[in-house]
Amino acid sequence: MSGEDLSVIVPTRNHRNYIRECLKPLILQREAPAEIVVLDCESKDNTLEIVGENFPSVRVVKAPRETGLSNALNLGIRETGRSFLSIVFPEVKLDKGYFQAVLAELEKPENAKAGIATGKIYRMFGGHRVLDSAGLEFGGGRLLPGRRAEGERDQGRYDEAGLVFGAPRGAAVYRRRVLEDLAEGGEIFDESLTGVLEDVDLAWRAHRKGWSALYVPGATAFRDAKGEGRGTTYGDALRWEFGRRAVLLKNARTRSLFWSIPALVVSDAAAMVREPASCIPLLFSAALVASRWMEIRRKRQAIQKT
Repeated sequence: MSGEDLSVIVPTRNHRNYIRECLKPLILQREAPAEIVVLDCESKDNTLEIVGENFPSVRVVKAPRETGLSNALNLGIRETGRSFLSIVFPEVKLDKGYFQAVLAELEKPENAKAGIATGKIYRMFGGHRVLDSAGLEFGGGRLLPGRRAEGERDQGRYDEAGLVFGAPRGAAVYRRRVLEDLAEGGEIFDESLTGVLEDVDLAWRAHRKGWSALYVPGATAFRDAKGEGRGTTYGDALRWEFGRRAVLLKNARTRSLFWSIPALVVSDAAAMVREPASCIPLLFSAALVASRWMEIRRKRQAIQKT
């Protein structure tokens, strides 16, 4: 297996401050991808000019107006054709051996059912280099899978390759046949999830269909998080609250819902007591779930058959 089997999608929207540092190491990978596609969602800055002037081998695909992230990713998947696909977000910079390490693990016969893979991702926090993720995990009282090792110092606990629940957004690698296996009604990534939890939802659905996910610590990357933490808008909060309800209702087994839903209600009540302003997105997201219940129910029925 080599980079000739790999397509890479980089979704962008006003990422001029990141795009150079993202694309450079992609082109210089030891296992260079056969194709790199910048999937642009209506950038208003000069992101595409930077790509065109500095990276002539990179193909640009423009998503239609008002396209959400999941819709755009589905478009990008249709626009590429290699057996493996990586989705690399602009704020992530891969080490040169990232794809080499991941593809080598996926090539092993014992990993034939591994449909998703991710490496060890770092970021800076408080002036220190910490782990951003070492895959997704399910546990620790979480209602949904979350990032393993997030915010921890790298002290050797995550130096062994192995199975994880899934791959967080940033630098995931997928077998294309897994993505095709997960498609429902023409959607691979759930297009009702507008920029939140699409990675968690996909991992959960893959898990239900018997596909496993690999964590490859020899593949390392760095996520630039300096643009985060500038405050959450009402729209952001609404998307997040709707997303976590929809993902839970779609994917959790019926038995789990009997304790998950009460736990969610208690969590919401506690959040509203701590921060009364949070009641607006919480209540509106619940109303949005109710208004889209038939769609969520249809997707749940398809998932629960597996």
